[in-house]
Amino acid sequence: MHERSFSTDDAYRAIDSTHRLLTAVSAFEAAEAEEMKMERLRRRLKEQARHVRRRGAKTALRMGITSSVPAWRIVVVPHPDVASGGYKQTDFAAGFWQVYRNEGSPEYRDPAEFFHRTYLTESLRAMLVGAVTRLTSGRGDPVIQLQPKRLHGSVSIDPVRAGKVVGQITEEVVVHLTSPAGCRVEVTLEIEAEIPDGAPKHVVRTVTENARTLDFRSQGFEE
Repeated sequence: MHERSFSTDDAYRAIDSTHRLLTAVSAFEAAEAEEMKMERLRRRLKEQARHVRRRGAKTALRMGITSSVPAWRIVVVPHPDVASGGYKQTDFAAGFWQVYRNEGSPEYRDPAEFFHRTYLTESLRAMLVGAVTRLTSGRGDPVIQLQPKRLHGSVSIDPVRAGKVVGQITEEVVVHLTSPAGCRVEVTLEIEAEIPDGAPKHVVRTVTENARTLDFRSQGFEE
């Protein structure tokens, strides 16, 4: 009988496997399993956020190659709804009709608050100038087409399936990004591991040597 408690990652993997099986046989319980899986994911994100805050208060003892650039999660703590996995993509889209009727959240109704939170890219600046020109003089293009110029994405990868998942990400995302002429794509793999009982000497030696061989920009074990 299993008497050792499951970690959040163990529980997530078990539920994910159950969800895949139920989906494969078109069982109606798949929806419930999906909800359980998302709840476990939200808990894992909360645990990671707490861990990052604790690490930010410590002085890191680095081995081997070091870097002056800390991980982004230490520099920028995600907003609570993002860290918990409870945000909705629709919350990040402004409804112009709501803005016109002075409805919605303050960051969209208050111009000062909106521009305080919004970085004016070249495309957004050109859109605003074109809209003002159209409203004040009737000139300008009546159709606005935004062409996004930057992408930033991050994903959590199951270490057991890392080889397969990284290959899928390369084929289904990275390859498409490199197709436009002049596109510059940078892919960074960040690895973080916690070893409650401490890393054995042979693991430290093997990982450190392999990381150097693979040209890691930064790597190191911490006490």
